[in-house]
Amino acid sequence: MTTITITNQLNEKIVGTFESRPESVVEGRRPRLILIVHGVMGHKNYLFQKLLAQKLPYESFRFDFRGNGDSDGTTRFGNISDDVEDIKTVTSYFESKGYEIYAIVGHSRGSVASFRYASTCRVPVPHIVNVAGRYRMNLIRGRQTKEQTQELKEK
Repeated sequence: MTTITITNQLNEKIVGTFESRPESVVEGRRPRLILIVHGVMGHKNYLFQKLLAQKLPYESFRFDFRGNGDSDGTTRFGNISDDVEDIKTVTSYFESKGYEIYAIVGHSRGSVASFRYASTCRVPVPHIVNVAGRYRMNLIRGRQTKEQTQELKEK
């Protein structure tokens, strides 16, 4: 497990955790990487993300979208385009290191961002895993606690 910090186009730091699986690397083939992305008000170690990364048979990277967890930036409610840009930043970084983005596992809002990224990326992603993907973001506004709503307003 290694912490990696990647700088986006706005000079904000995207922070994530890389889980190495040297045994998954096959000679003559680019190493495969699985990205794990969180949902609204989440972070890279939220819910199942950390355990999933530790159990996958491939190398993985789970990260905090800007304004969440350890990453810089501002959280903005329902701003999928920023999440897509963060996924682009992360995929570009790992592709430059020789990795194939083999799959993206997205939870909730992260699932929506994953689908949007996959529909516009220049190199197709072979696998997208949708875990409880949001499809009606407008309904989530009334579901947060008062503390979570205040946290979003402060960011």
